[in-house]
Amino acid sequence: MLGMMAQQRPVMLVPQNHERTTQEAAAFLNISRPFVIKEVEAARLKCHKVGRHRRIELTERRRYQGARRLESEKACRSWPTCRKTSTWATDGPARRGTRALAALH
Repeated sequence: MLGMMAQQRPVMLVPQNHERTTQEAAAFLNISRPFVIKEVEAARLKCHKVGRHRRIELTERRRYQGARRLESEKACRSWPTCRKTSTWATDGPARRGTRALAALH
């Protein structure tokens, strides 16, 4: 942290148990609030309730963000092998958009 400050980079201190609403969590994760609610209901994103309102801690938001990043990177790494073995864009009768998609491969 001191190194970042020495380089005059911005630093923000936030308590580990800092709680946010689902709307604020959605903004942090760059996803919609309804999607946050779906992820909470599917138990992929943990929260607790304060009255009727859901609150999500910073540590949980960071954990979820890291898990999504890993999932995305894994999908990106597997794409070239899927592209080599898949012929879905050129099989069967031509459908709208498949020719343009096949041209990209």
